[in-house]
Formats: sequence, C-alpha cells, structure tokens
Amino acid sequence: MDPDVAAQACQPLSSLANTIAVVERGGTCTLEAKALAAQTAGAVAVLLANNTSGAGTAPSGAVAGVTIPVVGISNADAAKIRNAGSASVQLFPGTTPGNASRIGIETLAWGHEGGNDVTAQIADPGVASSPLSVSVTDNFIKVNARTDASGAIISSAAEVIAALRTNDAAMDLVEVYTYRGNTGEGVVSATPVIRLSDNLSAPQSVSREPQTVWAIKIGKTRDGSKPGVLAYAQEHAREWVPPLVTLETAERLLRNYDSHAGTRELVDNLEIWIAPSINPDGGHYSFYDFASQRRNMKRYCVEGGNNDVLARNQWGVDVNRNFEMYSTFDGYSGATPSTVSCTSDTNAGPAELSEPEAQNVDWIMAHPNIKFSMNMHSSGNYFMWAPGAYKTADREASPRPSVKEEAFFWEASEKILTGIKRHRGLSVTPARTGPIIDVLYSAAGNSGDQAWYKYGIYGWSFEVGSTFQPPFRNPNLTPVTPAEIGVANAKDETLEYANGLIELVRVARDLDLDVTPAESTLVVTETANDPTKVNVRITSNESADIHYTLDGTQPTEASPMIQPASVREPGEKLVVDKGTKIYWYSEDSAGNIEAGYDPTNPADTRYRKGIAQVGWAPSQAAPTVTLSVSPASVKVGQSTAASVTVTATNEFGLAPSGQVVLTAGGQTVGAITLGADGTGTAQVGPFATAGTQQVQAAYAGDDLTAAGTSAPVPVTVTAPVVAPVASSVAVTKVAPGKIKVRTTQAKVTVKVTASGAAVSGKVEVRSGGAVIGTGKVDSTGRVVITLKKFAKAGSKTLTVRFLGTPTVKASSTTKVIRVVR
Repeated sequence: MDPDVAAQACQPLSSLANTIAVVERGGTCTLEAKALAAQTAGAVAVLLANNTSGAGTAPSGAVAGVTIPVVGISNADAAKIRNAGSASVQLFPGTTPGNASRIGIETLAWGHEGGNDVTAQIADPGVASSPLSVSVTDNFIKVNARTDASGAIISSAAEVIAALRTNDAAMDLVEVYTYRGNTGEGVVSATPVIRLSDNLSAPQSVSREPQTVWAIKIGKTRDGSKPGVLAYAQEHAREWVPPLVTLETAERLLRNYDSHAGTRELVDNLEIWIAPSINPDGGHYSFYDFASQRRNMKRYCVEGGNNDVLARNQWGVDVNRNFEMYSTFDGYSGATPSTVSCTSDTNAGPAELSEPEAQNVDWIMAHPNIKFSMNMHSSGNYFMWAPGAYKTADREASPRPSVKEEAFFWEASEKILTGIKRHRGLSVTPARTGPIIDVLYSAAGNSGDQAWYKYGIYGWSFEVGSTFQPPFRNPNLTPVTPAEIGVANAKDETLEYANGLIELVRVARDLDLDVTPAESTLVVTETANDPTKVNVRITSNESADIHYTLDGTQPTEASPMIQPASVREPGEKLVVDKGTKIYWYSEDSAGNIEAGYDPTNPADTRYRKGIAQVGWAPSQAAPTVTLSVSPASVKVGQSTAASVTVTATNEFGLAPSGQVVLTAGGQTVGAITLGADGTGTAQVGPFATAGTQQVQAAYAGDDLTAAGTSAPVPVTVTAPVVAPVASSVAVTKVAPGKIKVRTTQAKVTVKVTASGAAVSGKVEVRSGGAVIGTGKVDSTGRVVITLKKFAKAGSKTLTVRFLGTPTVKASSTTKVIRVVR
C-alpha cells in the first residue's frame, strides 16, 4: 500500500501488534474510523496527528468498539516520532488541577522576541512551615510554595499571584492572573520547570512577525485609468484552496500573455488586482497549529474571560464580518461584536473596520476604477452576491439591487459558471446561486456588501469545493471521469474556479466595450377582474433599468423605475387604466440609453412611447421633410445655414424626433438633431469646389415616424477672388567672372519668391533700356538667363524684372557688372 495512504488509516492496515500507531489526519474517513482500523491491526494505542500545538489531548466522546487509548498530538510531534524511526512512549494517568488552583502566566515579550526563553516553576520546598517566596534568575521565575507543619503545600493560586505581582523582576517578564475570573482560593500543586511557549509549530522559516498582505496588480497600464477587477481570498484562515485559485488565475494571465491574443486583450485593457491571502496570520496558524482556525489572530478576550492559553484556538475576528455596510453594529444578523462574545466564530470585532485585514480590502476597493470583485471562500460550491445581510426580527434585508443590476448579476454569473463547468463538468446548482441571504444566511458586515453598497462594485463570492482542506489530488482520480465530478481535491477545484475568475475578467472587458443600447418591449394583457384596467410589462433584451411616466410627461432619471417583482423574478407588472399613454426609456449596465435619448434634455422626445391597450402596436407615419438654406450662394470654402422641418401625425400628438443627415453630391455636409417641435438648424459645408451643389435632408425616422427625405435644394458655389501677393527678385549668380566685349555671353541666375503662393511666369533682363535676355522660372522660382554679347566695355547696370502673374505681383532688382576688352 502507498505509505501516504496507509498513514491515513482509511483502509485495512497490516499488523501493528504491540505498537503505538501514529495516524495522519488526512484521507476520506473519520478520526473514529482511523482509531478502529489501528486497533484492529493490533495497535495498543493511537496518536492522532493534527494541526494543533502543545501537549497531547484526549479527543472527546467515545466510539463503540474502540478500547485502546487515543491521544491527539501536534503535527510537529508526529514528525519527530516519524523521523526518529521508532520511539519509546510512556502512557500515564495525569491529574487536572481545579479551576480555583490554576494560574495564568504569560510573557510580556512575544515568543520570538524572548518570551519563549522564559521558564517558571512552582516548587515544593520539601520542608515544613516554609514561607511563600519568589525568586528570579535571568529568565527563570521560581515560586517556593508555602507549606504547613506537615510539609504539605498550602499556598493558594491567589496568594501565588499576589507574591509574583510584588516581585518587580518577575513583573518585568510576565503577567499573571487567576483562571477566567476565579477567586483563586484553590491550593496550587508543585510543577516541573515549564518553558513558556507561544505554542507556534510553524518552521523557523516562517516569520513570527505580523505577515505583510500582498496584492498583485496585473495590466499593461496600471495607473487607474483602465477598468479594475479585484480577486481576493482567505479572509477565513482555514480555507486553503481559494488562494490557489487566485494564484492560478495570475499565472494564466501572465504566462499566456505573449501566446494568447484573448489573454493579451484582457491584460492590455484592464487593471486586475489579485490578493491571494487577506488573512495570512490566521492562514499560517491554520496551516501549522489549528486547522479549523477561521478568524484572524487578534485576541479581544480580556482578563477574567477566555484570555488564557487554553482558549488560544477560540480567539480572533472574522474578517468577513468586520466591514461597515449593514453590519452587526447596525443591527443586522450573522455576527457578534467582540464585546458580546470574543470567542464566536463570527466575532465582528469591537467596531467596524477595526481589523487591518478588513482595512486592506477596503483600501483596494476605494480605488475608483475598481468595477468588479470576487471574494473567494470555501466550501459548498456556492456562487453569491448582495444583499448579504438581514435583521432577524423582521427579516429586513439590505437593499436589493435594481432590475438592471440583478439581471446583470445573473447574466454575468451564467458566463462565469459556464467557465467553471468547462473543466470537469461541475455545475453550481440554481439553489446555490443568487443573493447571499437567499441561498446561504445573513452575514452582517461582509466584504461583498462593502463592495456593492459603499463603492458600487459588482461583487461576487465563491464558495469553492466541498471541504475546507481537501487533498491536493486524490490519487484515484486520474483521469477525471463523470463519476468523479465534484469530488473534493484541491487541484481540480483550483483549475475549475480559476476558469470562473478568468470569465469574470472577461465580463469586465465586455462591459467596457459595450456601446449597444438595450431594446425594450411593451407587453399589455387583460386583467382578471377589472375590464377598465390592463396589465403592463416593459421588458428588455439585456440587463437594463426602465424609467417611465403615466401622466404624459417626459421620463427622466427622477421618474419612477420598474422594480423587481420578487426574488428571482423579472420587473414588476403595472396595472393601469386602459388607454393610458406610457412613456419610458431603458438604460443598460454600460450606461447606454435606448435610441440615444438624453433624459436631461427637455427638448428630446426620443423616449419610447406606448398605449396601454391590448393589441396596440406602434405604426410609423409618413413624414414631410422640408429643407431650406440661406444664403443659397456661397464661395468655395464657405458654409451656409440649413433649416429642416419634419412633420407627421401620430396618436401622441408629438413631433418627429431623431436625426437628419444633410448631403451634397453623395457626401455628408451636415447633421441636425430635431427639437421637440420637429425642427432644427445646422451649418452646411464648407463646400470645396465651385458649381451648383444639390443639398438634401434625409430623416432617419423614430418609433412613430418613418424615414423620409426632402426635395433637393441647390446651393451655388463660386470661386473666390484672390488678391495677388507680393514677390521678391534676387540675382544669385553671374557667370563667368570675366565678361569680354563682343565675345562673352554672360549667364545670370535669378530666384523669385512669394509668400504663400506658387511662383510661375517670365523674368526679363534689361541694360540701357534694351531687353538683353528673358526666361521662365521653374517650380522652385529659379531661372538661368543667357544675355546678349555687350558691344562696348565698361560698367553695366542690369535691371532684372519678374513680370508677375494673376496671383503674384511683379517685382525687380538691379545688378552692376563690368565688361572688359
């Protein structure tokens, strides 16, 4: 048999005659079954290894057939025995002191800061009539008990405590108290030298300092400008699988970034926060000391209560009850203030957000770009959201989401649960899907309600798997078969719920991309008893809130909103008079409003309209579209003003609404949004080319009016008169340097420039009034002109003139040259 399987004692064992069996806590059977299996194999006693610390303990209760001693020991002690190969163990009866004789003693220093080095002893002086005394040597506190004439110890617990409190050296090391408020009148017993301990079993590699809580922020842009998603786990220490789910999700997002386009799109466009362990102090205590630890490690039990070491597994605050929205401090059920019970597993602490673990979660949620969150828990395969608390007396619940919000929770949940099922076919049932108070219980002050009610974050809670600490992978589950779906093991639970977490990230991305409004439908049916009334339902094809009016006024954000009919039902049914005119609009979860309607604009009539009458359906009337432009003649580059009127007849007496597009020559040259009277104006143009342009208005239509177009209206576009710009002429070169009379034909290079205009045309060169050379400039304004030969020697003044064009003025310059013989 596999040694690991044998050590769990969940299957018949080979001979253990005359041995004390050390049995692991894992496996799929009960502790009682383990003890019985060891006894059947011949063991004379059983040591049950568990996540506990300190001395051995006797399990409570009795099991039929088990007659051998059974003792619970810590994993650390079990490891020592196992590593030694064999060990001699002596079983002996012990005595338990009465509560009146007990003394609580704890060091002022934390264990790792010197507390674990303190030792203490109540000693029997061994002589008659010895007085009570206290001595301190280094870190050793010794109490010599008082004895009577026969030499028997007669010091009471209260007397020993009083003696210790008067010893300054002892009080520099420890504090002492009676057991849970007892008067301490019982006589103490002599003890061996006891080393005080923090009773922590984690290896020394695990720091005893308060653990730092870490979050991983994943995204190409991580400055808060992208929509944010938060996944966090292990608010409850004993829930070991949820942190693995968050880490698996982070692994996929990072490892697949380069190779998978879908993952890259998520990381590039979202900011994803992953906090694997919100309660790492409690988590380490659960790992190494007390597996069932649920809360953090804060002790609010005070002296006189459960503040002693024997109650160490009962301390702590339930982090998921320490938040401020609809908490036990507001009168909601499912939690207890620490002032009422410091040992309750739903201890909410002394005040809202008193715990740093809860403060950390709240700090992340306060980032305004966080829009979605997932609180990972175990176990039970639940999938839940707000509301999460109610008052027991009258079942008053925290407010339910609106129709839109509730529908979005369900729509997104369907995608997430489908992702979970993809791994091994696990279905989270409808009975375990929905608001927390509907499928589980009231959890006053939970972090999901904090996300939703304080910050408006769509917050879900997973309850992963079917047990808190399943084996990582049951060796009998390879490969997964249909019969094994849902069988507890950490690996498959991690993979399937990581699928769900990735789907949540996709939900966030999809919402960010959503620009398509919802489409709503009016359904009218007869009432059962009143012929003057009808039932009205307004539904939509996606999650949306619907604002409506019944008095003929424009619907706005302040108008009544369709409310949920009940739990897990669509929006309410309205009962109204037959013939009532109903105006409404829908707004989806992305903020898109149906038909582009603006509820803040009193002139906008693009809201939906209906009549409360069975069989009524909207009909679109034919419109008349009239267009005028003024002025009707413009120059190239100018615009003109267009006025449009659209008229039609309908049952509501409302003018047509919506958009009008203006075109000319097949190109859009303007657009108009009609006002409440069906008219609108806009600039048309500018027009780029000269000629007659036919402008036409095309009306898109609305729910009551069909589309239509106007007759074309001509606009005359003329070319503008452009004033010529100034030019400048420069002689840049004369060649050759030596010009001989009647021999050399000199060449003059000329450059013509003009500001803001292209230069073209002719340049001429004169000497003594006579033209001696001409040329045309190129596209750069440059020309090289060859001059006639000069008949006489001497100094010559050349006049160089650009003759100009319709767009560029003429200009000239002079150049003096010398002609030699």
